[in-house]
Amino acid sequence: MKRVSELQRISMEHHQGLVFARKVKRAAASGDEDRIADMWLKVETSYETELKAHFQIEEQFIASVLEKHGEEALVEQLNAEHAAIRQIFAPGSGRAAADLNNFGMLLE
Repeated sequence: MKRVSELQRISMEHHQGLVFARKVKRAAASGDEDRIADMWLKVETSYETELKAHFQIEEQFIASVLEKHGEEALVEQLNAEHAAIRQIFAPGSGRAAADLNNFGMLLE
């Protein structure tokens, strides 16, 4: 589907996020501690360099448009998912395979 030019970047980021989520979940399911640790490094880097800014755009610009069009439930879901992902990166949060899988599922 053709996207309006203003949404093309965010749409591409969503596609890349889905691909990344699959890789994250595969690493989590591998049982390989080195692979899991390596993926956590990639996930933490992605969160700091890409996801924070992506969330800010969605929350500041896209959510208001959705609300104006009666999509309050979608905005609530967006905010809840963002909050859950932010919690994963809170100090003291776990870095086990299950936590990595949870991140992958939320990213989907």
